[in-house]
Amino acid sequence: MTGVYKALTLLLVSSLPILVPGDETSDLTAAKIIPDVLDGVDTSHGVQIKLSYGQARVDTKGIRLTRADTASSPSVDITDVMGNVFSSLKLHKSSLYTLIISDPDAPSPAMPSNREYLHWLVANAPGGNISKGTEIEPYAGPTPPAGVHRYVVSLFLQPGTTRVDAETPASRSGFNTRAFAKKYGLGDPVQAAYFTVAAPAGSE
Repeated sequence: MTGVYKALTLLLVSSLPILVPGDETSDLTAAKIIPDVLDGVDTSHGVQIKLSYGQARVDTKGIRLTRADTASSPSVDITDVMGNVFSSLKLHKSSLYTLIISDPDAPSPAMPSNREYLHWLVANAPGGNISKGTEIEPYAGPTPPAGVHRYVVSLFLQPGTTRVDAETPASRSGFNTRAFAKKYGLGDPVQAAYFTVAAPAGSE
């Protein structure tokens, strides 16, 4: 029986997703999320983000969505690599997370003078439960005036039990995810993804 158990264990382990830094960041680098918004992604924590607008799942591939699709805030689940919420292995209810969605292409990809435009900022989410976090900047759906914009989702694990006590930014324009993370000692995000939304047809 021991041999059978070993074989089953080997099969289970081999079927798990392997978090390889290059695999996790290659899409983000290709889309210039790295370095336009982030320096990198720290995958060592084994944290996964499941962010969806209805049935549309946002990941590192940059799914194209519409203004109507993204008018309301997405559903967000933070899990381990097995899809477990509050996993005893990697996630803990005492852990606090910060979620940021920003647009580095405002007002247009050709001239992103407002980089970044902040669309959502939630901090101090216990165990990754975004609905119980501190909403520092309420969600605002994408309304790109020109071109196809990238919307970057960055998930940070706050150090220890340290809270992020940030005030609402004076303006959504000119936000800087990298600077915000540095100010509050968040390091690189533990997961990141992005989606795109195009301006209405005929927009210059």
